[in-house]
Amino acid sequence: MSRGGRKRSAIWEHFLLGRNADGNRVAQCNFCSRIMKSQPDRMENHFLKLCAHVDAEHRRQWMQDREHRAAIARAAAALKQQEYEAVANGAVLGGTVSGVAAVAGSSAVAADPAVPEYAVAASSEVAPAPVPAPVPVLVPAAKRNANATSAAAQEDEEVAQHDPELSTTSPAIKKARKLPAKGSSVAKKRQQQPGQTQQRSSFSILKEVNGKPERVELENLRLMRAESELEGQELELKKRKAELEERKSELQIESMRYDNDMKRIKVAEENMLARKRLRDAGVPQEEIEMLLPLRPTESVPETLI
Repeated sequence: MSRGGRKRSAIWEHFLLGRNADGNRVAQCNFCSRIMKSQPDRMENHFLKLCAHVDAEHRRQWMQDREHRAAIARAAAALKQQEYEAVANGAVLGGTVSGVAAVAGSSAVAADPAVPEYAVAASSEVAPAPVPAPVPVLVPAAKRNANATSAAAQEDEEVAQHDPELSTTSPAIKKARKLPAKGSSVAKKRQQQPGQTQQRSSFSILKEVNGKPERVELENLRLMRAESELEGQELELKKRKAELEERKSELQIESMRYDNDMKRIKVAEENMLARKRLRDAGVPQEEIEMLLPLRPTESVPETLI
């Protein structure tokens, strides 16, 4: 049962409940590890529409189970209401039947000739009305506990009146209440030596594992959540690293192309300078073409040198 007396939704079995660093209630999806507020509407919307790790067959099976559980709950409520009505009607009908039986019995006694007159007169007197059976009254559990507590307190006060040593308001009992219990954590901390390390207190929650509820420490839950976040960051870094490696290879290829272009330009410049020196020395153009032929890639005009 959740707060307000309502039954917990069946969607909670697919989420891991806990608290975040601010102390707010959160729920983590068992399929995609997404963290959200522990609200049934948000969780049901995530499970039925948003979670990419839940297939359609699983969703359909869960909705069928939910309808089945709702039908069972409605049938149980109707059966309980019928039992209450049957108990109430049985108490009223029981009183009516008893009255009719009493009147019928007196008539039978008067009609019998073997019965004396004084017996007939006694039987003809109006029989007292039967007391109807008490209708059961449902008392809330909180009220019953409060009544039991008040009764126990009253009994303690009555005992204390006869024996002052047992009074709950005595100074000795007040002093004993202030002292920590023998097995409490406060007593263990006080008994601990100064050199020993203090163990951190941890809280736990229930989680359904293989159909059985098991208690999971919140500290372990925080570690698991931190581990999942680190794994996500690691995947993101690996992806970023792959992108940078690809960019690095592209830059290396571009750098090699640039170096090759620079080498070709340098060779072309040297070739053009040599052709110019030969031409200035008076060497015929045919011999220059034979010695230093102009390659197709060297399209730089000689007038620019």
